[in-house]
Amino acid sequence: INIKKLLPGEKLVRSLENTVQVPEYMLTDDGKSTLVVATFNRLDKLIGIPEGSKLQKFGSNLTLNSKIMTVSIFPQRPSPFINPVVIVQKLEKFLNGSTPNCVYLDNFNGSSFWSDNGCKMIKFNESHVTCHCSHLTNFAVLMSVTDAIENLSETHVMVMDMITAFGLSISLITLMLSFLSFLFIKTIKSLRNTIHKNVVFALFVAELIFLLGIDKTGNKIGCQVIAVLLHYFFLASFFLMAFEGIVLYMMLVQVFKLLGNPSIQAIKYIAACWVFPGLVVIVNLLIDYNAYGKHRNHCWLSVKSGFIWSFVGPVLFVIFCI
Repeated sequence: INIKKLLPGEKLVRSLENTVQVPEYMLTDDGKSTLVVATFNRLDKLIGIPEGSKLQKFGSNLTLNSKIMTVSIFPQRPSPFINPVVIVQKLEKFLNGSTPNCVYLDNFNGSSFWSDNGCKMIKFNESHVTCHCSHLTNFAVLMSVTDAIENLSETHVMVMDMITAFGLSISLITLMLSFLSFLFIKTIKSLRNTIHKNVVFALFVAELIFLLGIDKTGNKIGCQVIAVLLHYFFLASFFLMAFEGIVLYMMLVQVFKLLGNPSIQAIKYIAACWVFPGLVVIVNLLIDYNAYGKHRNHCWLSVKSGFIWSFVGPVLFVIFCI
């Protein structure tokens, strides 16, 4: 713990890489004012982020990113102060896509929690944060870790949405043409093309639902239905592609057996590629149907509850194991 005392006439105290600047009127004219600044090097490891932090209202992941600094002045002055105390704190590390919050450790009815009442962040860079506070207590910097997309301007988001819509529209047109070709041109009928037809259909429906409904979060039940359908059709497309990979391998081993029209056995495998994703979705719904619905600004699977692995897990298995 590093403690330094303000000498008469001094306004700025340097404590390691942190600084405190107090308004001049807070110091008595007789030179008997004492400012104590303590920087705790290890206390933050023990405290962390107390439960019930008021900063949770921002809905972001929070992490403590500075040492805890205690500032006291004697004789005490009533708060809030007319002019703020200026506190500059060094960041432990710079986190991309994060926003610093100037906070203090509030103690009320025997419990402690971080609060930003009376403190505001003025400016920050990759190494330091400048805070203005209207009182003295235990100060620290909490970082709100957010996704990069949340830091984009409305113009950038709109451009990205337009690019996505344009790309999906082109993809839907080509998928439709491919499906019609596989459906009506009899000369290209085979097991592989039958699988192609199923893959194209699954992708077409999934992309169409994505384009028209991914951001339709206004209706809870409707959003859940969209999330369920997206999960099912995207999973089905991956399993069908996995089956096609198996067929390609078998064609190298049993060339003539798989060159003709699809057999009854092959059709059963294709049906299984449609049934298994449905079972995954049903299990999810039985465990917690709220796993589907609005998450951030989209209709999809919950990430925080871990249900996203019911999609990522099978996809990773298909990619790396088949």
